[in-house]
Amino acid sequence: MIVVGLALFLIIIEPDHGTVFFIGILIFVLWFAAGGRILHLVQALPIFLVALLFALWLKPHLFDRIWAWIYPEDYPTLAYQLKQSISTIAHGGVAGVGVGNGLGQLGFTPEPHTDFIFSIMGEELGFFRCSIVLGMYLSLILLGYLVALRCVNPFGTLLAIGCTTAIGFQTALNLAVVTGLTPTTGISLPFISYGGSSLVACMSMVGLLINIAKESFALDERHPVRRSLKKQRHAYSVGLY
Repeated sequence: MIVVGLALFLIIIEPDHGTVFFIGILIFVLWFAAGGRILHLVQALPIFLVALLFALWLKPHLFDRIWAWIYPEDYPTLAYQLKQSISTIAHGGVAGVGVGNGLGQLGFTPEPHTDFIFSIMGEELGFFRCSIVLGMYLSLILLGYLVALRCVNPFGTLLAIGCTTAIGFQTALNLAVVTGLTPTTGISLPFISYGGSSLVACMSMVGLLINIAKESFALDERHPVRRSLKKQRHAYSVGLY
C-alpha cells in the first residue's frame, strides 16, 4: 500500500484525480483477487478517509463538479458538457443519423474526439449499432476473465484479472460519464478515443491476455488428463453435430 500510495501521490499532484481513482480501484481488485480481505483494511480505512477529506479540502472544485452532476440546472457552465453529450446521444435515436452526419463532431459537444467520443457514436450510429459495440466490449471482458480462470499460474491469473479489469472498468467509467451516471472525469474510451499512448496500452494488455491464453492452451495439450477431457468434449460435440 505504501508503494501504491507513493505512485498515486505523484499522479494526484499533476493533478489527475480521475486516473488516481481508476488506478486505486484497479489495485483493490487485484488485492482482493490475490486473497485480501476487508478486515485487513480496517486499520487503514481512517487514514484513507482523512486523506480523501484533505484532498477535497485542497481541491474545492471537485465538490463543484459533484454538485453540477446532481443539480445541473444550478451549474450551467460546469454541466454544459454533460448536457450536450446527452442531447447528442438522444439526437441519434434508434438508427442514428449516419457516419459523418452528426452535429456533435462540429463543436456541439466539447471534446468529441477524446473522453466524449461515445456521444458522437450514439448520434451517428444509433442505439442498435452502439449496442453491438458494447457487446464487443462485454465479450472481451468475459473472455478475459475466462482466461484468468483457466490459467494455473498465479501470476498469470492476477495479470489477466488486472488487464481485463483495467479495460472493463475504464470502459464502464467512460460510458457512465458520457451518459450522466457519474460526475464528469477525464477517462478515455479504450480502443476508440483519440490518443496513441492509450491505444498502445490497451493493445498491450490484449497481447498479454492472448499470451496467457496461449500458455494455458499449451498446458492443456501437455497435461494427459486435460487432453483426455478435451478429446471427450470434442467427440461429444462432433456426435451432437
